[in-house]
Amino acid sequence: LDDYELARDYLREAADVQAQAGETRVLAQTCWTLATVERHIGSETDAVFAARRGLKALESAGMSGEADYA
Repeated sequence: LDDYELARDYLREAADVQAQAGETRVLAQTCWTLATVERHIGSETDAVFAARRGLKALESAGMSGEADYA
């Protein structure tokens, strides 16, 4: 197990906990980081899934527009 695989495991676990707690912004950030790690490992499909999960969390909280980041 290398550092990126270990990080992936912890990030997946953190994302599940954050989703259960309703922490949408933190979940989105975790998913983005997870997507980056998945991409580095070479898991393109998992990277896309993680990125979409983060985006879905933001959309469900009504935070997907540019005005939310101004």
